[in-house]
Amino acid sequence: MSFQIKENKNITYGEFTEFAQQGTIAVMSFRQGGKSPSPFNSLNLGLHTDDNKENVLTNRKLFFNSLDINYKNIVTLKQVHSNKVEIVNKPDKGRGALNFNGSLSEADGMVTIETGIPLVVFTADCMPIFFLEPQKRIIGIAHAGWKGTLLKITRNVINIMKDFGANPANIITGLGPGIGCCCYKIGADLVNKFDNKYIETKNENYYLNLSEANKDTLISCGIKKHNIIDSSFCTSCHTEYCFSYRKEKKTGRMASVIMLRE
Repeated sequence: MSFQIKENKNITYGEFTEFAQQGTIAVMSFRQGGKSPSPFNSLNLGLHTDDNKENVLTNRKLFFNSLDINYKNIVTLKQVHSNKVEIVNKPDKGRGALNFNGSLSEADGMVTIETGIPLVVFTADCMPIFFLEPQKRIIGIAHAGWKGTLLKITRNVINIMKDFGANPANIITGLGPGIGCCCYKIGADLVNKFDNKYIETKNENYYLNLSEANKDTLISCGIKKHNIIDSSFCTSCHTEYCFSYRKEKKTGRMASVIMLRE
C-alpha cells in the first residue's frame, strides 16, 4: 500500500493506490499547474483565501478535470478545526463548489455511502485523513490539525461509518501530506495538551507529531495497523509540491478528495 505522485493533463497530485484498487478516488492536489499568482502560486483551490475567486474556480476545474470529476459536484465544508462530522447525502452534491458560503456547514469531516459525490477538504499543513470501508462501500474524510487531532475527529468519522454498518477492522485509512514532526514547532502551552510520546524536543524547542497521534486514535478505534497508509510527506519540507501556512504564512490551499466511483 502506498502514496504515489502522479500526473494527468499537466496536473500533478498524490494518490493512495490501495483506494484506487477498490474503486475509490483518494487524491490530494499539489500546487503546480494552476493559474493563481504569487503567493498563491499556482494551483490554489481554496475559496477562503485572498486569491481571486475566478482563479480558484479555474484551478478547481483544472484539477478535478484531471480526475475526470465535474468540479461543480464537489462537497466542501467551512472548516473550523473542530471534531464535527457531517453525513453527506445526494441533495448535498455541489455544496461549496462555486461559493464558500454555500459550503455544507461548519465542520471538519464528512461521511457518505453515495457514489459519485466527491468529498473535499482543504489544507496547507493540517493533515487530510481518508477512510474507506470497501466491503460496505462507505467513505469518509477528515481535516486534522492539532485541534482536530486532540479532539479525535477520526474517532467521530469511524463512529458514523459504523452507524452505516462499517467494520473498523476492514477500514482502510490514508494519512495525506501534512506538516511533519521535523517542522511542526509548538509552544509550551500546546505541549501540555498532548501525551509526551507525540512531542519531540530539539534544541530546547518542541515539535508535535500529528501523524503518530492520529495513528494511535485510529488503532484505538479498531483500525488495523496494516490498514493505515502514511504518506510520510511533510508539507513544510516540500513547498515545491505543497502549500505550507507555517512556512509561507500567506499561501494557497490544497484539496483532498475522496469519491466512490459509480
